[in-house]
Amino acid sequence: MDRKGGEDVMFIVFFFIMIIIGGGIVAGVYVFYGDGYDARQSEADILFGKVRDCIADNQDVVFEAEFSLDKCGLDEEVLSEEHLIYIKKGDKEFFVGVFDYSNRCLFQEAGTKSKTFPKCLIREIGDYEVIVASNQRGRKL
Repeated sequence: MDRKGGEDVMFIVFFFIMIIIGGGIVAGVYVFYGDGYDARQSEADILFGKVRDCIADNQDVVFEAEFSLDKCGLDEEVLSEEHLIYIKKGDKEFFVGVFDYSNRCLFQEAGTKSKTFPKCLIREIGDYEVIVASNQRGRKL
């Protein structure tokens, strides 16, 4: 009884399993090396919340020479590269980060669109005008 029936059926199963494995490899490579994640708006929202709390806690010292965002739990070194925190009250200004982002935020508010512009929040907190911007993109490997 040397019957060789069923080999054709096993080829179909083998081919189906190879398609599933190949698809999994392609999906894994795409997820790992694919598009970066854009969390700029979420990051700007979080930064604004921290700045709002900081202004509420330190209203009298925001424009003093010794004032630092380190008191608010924000690291100025990290913020200086791809972020902007701009606080203005009357003729006094305080900012950390890339000052040009304030112009780009105003361009966006006027309707200019660009993928390279930072995501911004422009709000007033009492007498304070606050601009918070983030242009930190997810990295590709």
